[in-house]
Amino acid sequence: MGKLIGFYRRLKIKDKLFVFILLIMAVSFLFVYSGVQYAFHVYDEQIYRKSSDVLRMSSKSIEDELKKIEEMSYEIMADEQIQAHLQHVQDHDSAYTQYKMKRDLWDKLGEYAGEEAYIESIHLYDKNGTEYAAGSSSADLGEKQKNAVFEKAKAKKGANLWLALGDSQPLLISARQIRSYHQLSLENLGMIVIQVNLKQIIHDLPKDWGDSVGDIAIADQQSIVYSENSSALMKDIKNHIPALPGYEIKKENGKRYFISSLPSSYQNWSYYNVLPFDDMFAKITFMKTVLGIFFLLFFSIVLLLGRRIANSITGPIEQLVSAMKAVQSGGLEAGASLALPEDTQDEAGMLNRHFTMMMKRINELIEENVEKQLIIKETECKALQAQINPHFLYNTLESINWLAKANQQKQISKMVESLGYLLRNSINMKKDTVTIEEEAEIVLHYMTIQRFRFEERLNFTLDIDEEVKHCLIPKLSLQPLMENAIQYALEPFTRPCAIRLRAKLEAGHVVLTVEDNGPGMDNRILEKTGGRGIGLQNIHDRIRLTFGGQYGLTIQSGEGKGTTILIKIPCQRGMA
Repeated sequence: MGKLIGFYRRLKIKDKLFVFILLIMAVSFLFVYSGVQYAFHVYDEQIYRKSSDVLRMSSKSIEDELKKIEEMSYEIMADEQIQAHLQHVQDHDSAYTQYKMKRDLWDKLGEYAGEEAYIESIHLYDKNGTEYAAGSSSADLGEKQKNAVFEKAKAKKGANLWLALGDSQPLLISARQIRSYHQLSLENLGMIVIQVNLKQIIHDLPKDWGDSVGDIAIADQQSIVYSENSSALMKDIKNHIPALPGYEIKKENGKRYFISSLPSSYQNWSYYNVLPFDDMFAKITFMKTVLGIFFLLFFSIVLLLGRRIANSITGPIEQLVSAMKAVQSGGLEAGASLALPEDTQDEAGMLNRHFTMMMKRINELIEENVEKQLIIKETECKALQAQINPHFLYNTLESINWLAKANQQKQISKMVESLGYLLRNSINMKKDTVTIEEEAEIVLHYMTIQRFRFEERLNFTLDIDEEVKHCLIPKLSLQPLMENAIQYALEPFTRPCAIRLRAKLEAGHVVLTVEDNGPGMDNRILEKTGGRGIGLQNIHDRIRLTFGGQYGLTIQSGEGKGTTILIKIPCQRGMA
């Protein structure tokens, strides 16, 4: 680094200007590139939000349909006719009676199967293993799958079980153990299994992406519940998105995909939407290339022009350097003139005309600078001394606070903390205005001290609307009003006093109200108020000076009616 600095210092001014132009262009390129990347990132975020919204609405639609089917499985389980038939399945009735019961079960299942468009089939198994099926697709489960479903459904003890079977095209089923509710015996009567056409549910979802409709996949914690696409990307999708919710751009078989993900509390499922990135961002990619080529051409042109501009600027300066060498040998004092072209009327010409005056002023400026430095050092020393007393007081209060905490004196500790906060804010006058939220914090600390003083006699309420918390107000405007209320509404009497501070937005202005239920004030007290030297007139004047003559403080009071002080200020928002 030192060698580079030395090399730069040895360069001529024109070369330094050229290097400086290079640096400006490089930094500009970084800023432009960063801005473009940020803009594209924001666009990606917009795409993600759009995809997330679509995915959220799709997942809600899917889950609404599945909840309907779940409710139907409960209705089937609780159906009185089905319960009665399954209860007497082993009774030794005639063959005709048995046939009629089975016929009734098939008809009943057929009625339920026709109620929902997305049910492919309903399978009912009695406790003997006999199957009753209905629906458009009555394909039976394999023995291995059936046993796995029965075991998991029994573990749910009558609750609904959603299960995906298969690998390439998973089959979504709803299974529930049928238990007798007769005299609450909860006897096992059989099993109900509903096959759901999840593909049709997803196919009927509204398409909000035009021609670029993405693939939707559903996965639980162990496997893929549903996938429209059998590609490796969809099969291994859970490994592509490690965190939910979010989005990521992945490449598969030479193509990029925009994958957004969304968790769901229903069955602990995760929803994924996969969109073809290259198709969606083709125009954006083209614009990136055009911007890159344009900037490279612009960079080359600036370099050529920069070299010529640097030479034109440094030419007169180099001639002035030659003249200054003559001055170094005493030529100026001898009456020698600076040998610059007569047509030089720019800054170099001004240097030519003012060089002699500059030399005469150098010594005077040096002496003045030394004197100013001495004054600055003395001022800094006094400023440090002025900080000793507040810092000493803060440290003393902090020591008292820790001593109170060590002795389990919580009230003393709280009062010391509040006193330190009030002292720090009263001394710190770096800014004239603070937010209403910050001013309310000062009031809370002040009222904390007063609560320990007056105990249950003081009932203080703070009500500040969220929309005005960050509006600005002159510092130390509210605490004197609290002190005024305590002095005239609470101190002279022994009964409890309610003091309320409210802040809200009315007609574009902030209105702050301090109310008490004291005896009220007469005109003499209104003109001469408390606040330990900080009167209501002082607050009124500071508000008018800060915000204008149309703002300020007004008082509403009457004998035996309490006092209300209103402050009206504009809603000028500060930093959150």
